[in-house]
Amino acid sequence: MLELANVEAGYGKLNILKKISLKVQQGEIVALIGANGAGKTTTLKAISGLIRTTGGKISFLGQDITSMASDARVRLGISQIPEGGKVFPQLTIMENLMMGAYTISDRALIEKNKNDVFEYFPVLQERKHKLAGTLSGGQRQMLAIGRGLMSNPKLLIMDEPSLGLAPLVVQEVAGIIKRLQGAGVTIMLVEQNANMALSLADRAYVLEVGSISLEGVAEELKGNEHVKKAYLGG
Repeated sequence: MLELANVEAGYGKLNILKKISLKVQQGEIVALIGANGAGKTTTLKAISGLIRTTGGKISFLGQDITSMASDARVRLGISQIPEGGKVFPQLTIMENLMMGAYTISDRALIEKNKNDVFEYFPVLQERKHKLAGTLSGGQRQMLAIGRGLMSNPKLLIMDEPSLGLAPLVVQEVAGIIKRLQGAGVTIMLVEQNANMALSLADRAYVLEVGSISLEGVAEELKGNEHVKKAYLGG
């Protein structure tokens, strides 16, 4: 579904990604783990078109999207959930969700997606006319995920969905991620919480200083000595 081949990207003259290659197959959860500054968010921005690549190729559904505008990538089926539960605090929950549906003209599909979001996150339906700024951190993360789902994505990219959340809320978000996979959504998951990421994912990549250092079945990487020492606290 998604393939990066020797992708290079960065900011100005600073090159962060150094010829990284990875694949995400339809129906998978693929995790990208690494330390702060490894290039995880830069990778996601390159996939979403928020920064330009300086080398390599990005393909989605068999189509070269390397030079495609970010809004066109959304229409093609890529939706990114930013880190930290970023929402529009001065808009209501309902208005936030509708912002996620801006690429869809089919009213019936918008209504279906909205109902799906409310099924996943009943608290959002209960408070749909409240300002998003009144939500707790966990509820903001739920709203950010819901807003991403409103675009009817084929690939959902999640950047640090557990960031700053209480352990019980992290468990709840993890459960939602598995439910989304069960509903047919393909997910690329970037996480500093490597234990959570590897527990959820089918496959995983380890990104270190802008390069892929390890890749494989997530369960096997959990047993890798380097991964255990560097990312799993032992």
